[in-house]
Amino acid sequence: MHEKRRSEELLAAQNKAAALFAAIEERDLIRAGICESELNEAIY
Repeated sequence: MHEKRRSEELLAAQNKAAALFAAIEERDLIRAGICESELNEAIY
């Protein structure tokens, strides 16, 4: 049972990450010339 729960939690995390990246892409936040700190500020 422990393994099943772990799989479910990993899948949930994967889905969250996919949604975050989709939102970032939708808002054109990742582009040439932007540094990581600027991107972090724009996201959070």
